[in-house]
Parts: sequence; structure tokens; C-alpha cells
Amino acid sequence: MRKLSISGRLLILVCALLLVFLFLPAAPAATEAESVRVGYYENEVFQEGAQEGAVKTGYAYEYYRKLSEYTGWKYEYVYGGFGELYQMLLDGKIDLLAGLAWREERAPLIGYPRAIMGSESYYLVKHDEDVHVSVDPATLNGCRIGVLDSAMVNVLDQYLDTHQVSAEVVTF
Repeated sequence: MRKLSISGRLLILVCALLLVFLFLPAAPAATEAESVRVGYYENEVFQEGAQEGAVKTGYAYEYYRKLSEYTGWKYEYVYGGFGELYQMLLDGKIDLLAGLAWREERAPLIGYPRAIMGSESYYLVKHDEDVHVSVDPATLNGCRIGVLDSAMVNVLDQYLDTHQVSAEVVTF
């Protein structure tokens, strides 16, 4: 009988291992996926469909779907306004809440992930006819700047401080 070379023996070993993996049953999946309670509020483009039976869409919703592919989580959506859901997160009544910007005062209260979910860009916009405001931050001195009452207020305040601009910030 002819002896097999080392490469021949290696080829047989690889083929045998492939056959074993092909015919062995996969490890059984967990019988019931872990349920995660998600705070879900209406926010255009970010997450829409914040009511029972509504079609859900948006960046946060797609993020949750992708996350579940890795974790196996099944979601139980809890609907409400952002403030109400934030309090539920603090009280431990929900597990996840998207769109919660990092703030130093929240850091001891919230289990922020190490990896960010995304990033945002903020822009200051003006009327086309307003020739007094330009790309130079100094032209904002004495102006009234409207901003949503959210994490954007802190970002705007930092921008104004960094550029030594004295402007009235109006939150809404």
C-alpha cells in the first residue's frame, strides 16, 4: 500500500473536519430570547411609529434591530414622551432609551456604552437677507439665538464660550 504524503494526510484531515461540522447539529438556541424594555418616543427620522401596532422606522429603530442580531434580544416597546421615558429609565422601569446625550451630571446615573451610537453635527442658520451674520463667530455678538431645550443648549453655550461670543440664547 502506498504511503500518503504529509499534504495528502492534511487534506484528508481537513475534509474529515468539514464533514464533522457539516453533520453535527448546531448548538441549541436559547428557548426564549431575553426581553428588553425599550423607551420609544416619536421623533421625526430618528424613531417613528411610537404607538402600538404602528410601523416603526428611523435611525434608532434600525439600530435596535441591528443590535438584536448580535444579542438575540426581543424588544418590548414602552411608549411615551421623552421626559416620561427618561424618568422610567432612571427608575429602572425600562432598559434602553435612545437619543440620550451624554452629560456630566447624568454620567453617575446612566449606564452609557463605551461605543457611541452615532454623532451629530449642529449648524447655526440665518436668514439669507441678514448680511451682518457671517462665518465669523464674532458676528454673533448681540444676537438672539434660538435652540431646542436639549443637549444642544450645552453645545451652543460651549461654542459661544470658546469663541468669546456674547449672545442671548433662547430655548424652546
